[in-house]
Amino acid sequence: MKELFLFPSTEELMSESDRGSVIVGAAILEKALTRIIEFEFKKNGLSNRYIVKAFDGNGPLGTLSSRIQIARGFGLISDDAFRDLMMVRKLRNEFAHSDSHCSFGDELVRKQIDSLSFSKGARSQMMNMPVYSALLAMGVKELARFYKYLFCLTVKDIEVSIASTWGDRNRTELTR
Repeated sequence: MKELFLFPSTEELMSESDRGSVIVGAAILEKALTRIIEFEFKKNGLSNRYIVKAFDGNGPLGTLSSRIQIARGFGLISDDAFRDLMMVRKLRNEFAHSDSHCSFGDELVRKQIDSLSFSKGARSQMMNMPVYSALLAMGVKELARFYKYLFCLTVKDIEVSIASTWGDRNRTELTR
């Protein structure tokens, strides 16, 4: 038996560099999508051989974008999760492929994080923590730390949403 969802600690993601937090956060969400789609395939009798081919780099589910679209198309994730996952994918691509330094201190990155539906709930959680509400009143370095933590909480909240939307279908374990 294998855990279906990772539910990483926010501190684990925070310990990464800015680039690492975005790339690892996106990978966590991609793994959650992969596992729920795999589970549905297995439930419907698709053999492991074809499941592996589907998720191969050249297969129909070889990209994060295609996994997000299929998961939404089959009702495995909510509209909010769909939109947020597409933005996390965009952020991941920007952080992974940019020649210049990307950071949570960048205004464009902060705007993208603010646009995430799940960041609103994460932000309210953070505002109840005096240490993080105080960061907003400080300089850019602290603002970058605030947005990094906000992103990390948002990733966790999106993964929880994927798990809960997927519902009562034995979402805690996947049999291989």
